[in-house]
Amino acid sequence: MIAKWYPYPEDPQFGVFIQKHAEAIAIDNKVVVLFAHSIANLPVKYQFDISQKENLFEIIISFRKDESAFANLINGLRYFSAIRKGVKKGQTFFLKPDLIHAYILLRTAVVANYLSLILKVPYVVNEQWSGYATGKFSEGNFVKKALTKFLVKRSSGLVSVSNFLLDKIHACGISNENEKVIPNSIEVIANSNITNKEKVNVLLVADQVDEIKNISAVIRCVASIKDSSPDFELRIIGQGKDKEMLIEIARELGVLNSNVIFEGLKSNPEVYQYLQKSDFLVMNSRFETFSLICCEALSCGKPVLATRCGGPQEFIDDEVGVLIDVDDDVQLAKKFHFMLTHYNQFDSQKIISKVKDRFSKETVKKLYGEFYKKALGDD
Repeated sequence: MIAKWYPYPEDPQFGVFIQKHAEAIAIDNKVVVLFAHSIANLPVKYQFDISQKENLFEIIISFRKDESAFANLINGLRYFSAIRKGVKKGQTFFLKPDLIHAYILLRTAVVANYLSLILKVPYVVNEQWSGYATGKFSEGNFVKKALTKFLVKRSSGLVSVSNFLLDKIHACGISNENEKVIPNSIEVIANSNITNKEKVNVLLVADQVDEIKNISAVIRCVASIKDSSPDFELRIIGQGKDKEMLIEIARELGVLNSNVIFEGLKSNPEVYQYLQKSDFLVMNSRFETFSLICCEALSCGKPVLATRCGGPQEFIDDEVGVLIDVDDDVQLAKKFHFMLTHYNQFDSQKIISKVKDRFSKETVKKLYGEFYKKALGDD
């Protein structure tokens, strides 16, 4: 598996959903994951972080980021060189794969296509990028769009994380004869009901990129309803380019460290601990191809307040949470207040049962088994 995103020491949440898929596939298969990324001022040209957990062999390759006038070219060459070195490392686990899996286009599929020709094995592609929904793909240059369509068409199969995303991919003129929707997988954890009884504990977990996640609207919502609502705290987990701006908004509105608390970046196990202590999750994104965090909250028996932004409406209904329209600040304030006063009326065991079988690693493993079988021509 060649992944465009994958957790690494400096960002343990980066592409964690890909790691969960790899873990599910590795239940019945040997899996080598290759992930290469650049780091500025890396003291060595290439650095390897290799780990193995039963059938899953992870190879994380960091390479020194070039920042010269020719950075795009040099970093591109270093990326492909890093992957080549990673392939050699992977051959210590098994000499030749039966299948190559490119996860998140485009450069991963370029590598997969090349390896497919050299090793004479098929490759498949998996997509979760929101750019097909936001218009970024359509706005891209002709060469990238044409190459994407060619590589997907030439592959032995296409996986999408949701029907919403698959429809958007089709709208961009991209398709394959072997297509399958396979959702993200989750850990199913019994609800421990660890909550702060003095205050309602609300959680928001997102990359702090406000153009997509619209966290600023949630902060403004908190400021507007705090005086007319039960005592509550909103804890925000994540990092991103807009973090300082969001902190400043909270400070100006007088809610920083009182009603709004920035917790910084956390690992996936730590996120689950926060979910266990929360009363409900809020997700106010403009686009989500799936929204793993919403699914993880449900797996802990926690209701969710989320936007109809793509993937979430495929698994959130009125038994597990509340859906609102994107960019509707009036609805956000109204339903946020509703959740503060009614979160405990949701049945946590019923919430868990709704997602337990549908998104378990066993279910995802089975779906990938069916998909791979067809891709290999064994159906």
